[in-house]
Amino acid sequence: MKLRHRGGVWFRCGIHEVHIGVQESFVPATKAHPGLYVRNIGGFRAYLIQNNVNIIEDDNRAEEGVNRFYLNDPFGNRLEFLERSSAPNTERFSNRVDTYVKYRPSYPEAAIDYLYNTIGFNENSVIADIGAGTGIFSRLLLARGSKVIAVEPNQAMREAAEKESGRDPNFQIVIGSAEATGLPDHSVDYIVCAQAFHWFDRSAAQLEFRRILRSGGKVILIWNSRLTSGTPFLEEYDRLLLTYAIDYERVNHKNISKETLLSFFKKDMLQEERFTLRQLFDYPGLSGRLLSSSYSPVAGHPNYEPMMNELRSLFERNNQDGVILFDYETQVFWSEL
Repeated sequence: MKLRHRGGVWFRCGIHEVHIGVQESFVPATKAHPGLYVRNIGGFRAYLIQNNVNIIEDDNRAEEGVNRFYLNDPFGNRLEFLERSSAPNTERFSNRVDTYVKYRPSYPEAAIDYLYNTIGFNENSVIADIGAGTGIFSRLLLARGSKVIAVEPNQAMREAAEKESGRDPNFQIVIGSAEATGLPDHSVDYIVCAQAFHWFDRSAAQLEFRRILRSGGKVILIWNSRLTSGTPFLEEYDRLLLTYAIDYERVNHKNISKETLLSFFKKDMLQEERFTLRQLFDYPGLSGRLLSSSYSPVAGHPNYEPMMNELRSLFERNNQDGVILFDYETQVFWSEL
């Protein structure tokens, strides 16, 4: 009763309490402020934006694995929301950019033709490349004359993309993620996610994609899916990864089921197409391709030396005239949301 007479109120949730009172000559707290750790900050951010809450992005601690933003409550007080990851997905490739640029495959020309001839891309399209990485896919779209906004959270990969395409007037690259692109509402005609969707918080990304797409806009998910059977090399290479890679099975994009994709897109509208792709590698190329993968142990890890020794043996057993055939199936999934 005494608290009520003073105009105050307490809120309790589990072990947490928030005490609110009335203060004369009130001045909003903009410097000293509470910081609240949350789970699924991407989904929370998307929910606030969808409900017209203005948020203030802050990536000053991104390299530490801290994802955070601010907002002001109705009285002008600053509130901070944070989520920490001990090994953020956005930083998995920071020490692999050079090998990624040199040894990762591009995408079949037939697949790019499909985007333009069937899905409807054209030179006037504004396309957001989400999780653009080093810009491999962005460059293929730029070559067709489209305007590309590359969204990438990893600084080292952004710098690589900027180095390759920064002089193209149709290219723009921004700091952002699938869950918080930072792009204006209804600003893009298409969204492409090449070799990236499996890293996203899918619920938060779905909300964000709906926000930035124009009416009738479409989302295209693309993977170069490495074949794991069909030749002795492909089967042995997959066994090598299962034996020595750190978290290969957990982060493999093939974990995404058809049911997951169906639930992401507009009901009964999911379209799918497939294409073939092949890389040819000598041994240095094959080792570079292996080490470009985020799940491959690096020098100094206990698995590194035995993995590389087995890779050499695998190459010696299977190469033809000093070359290994590294085969993929390029998968394209697309629809409206």
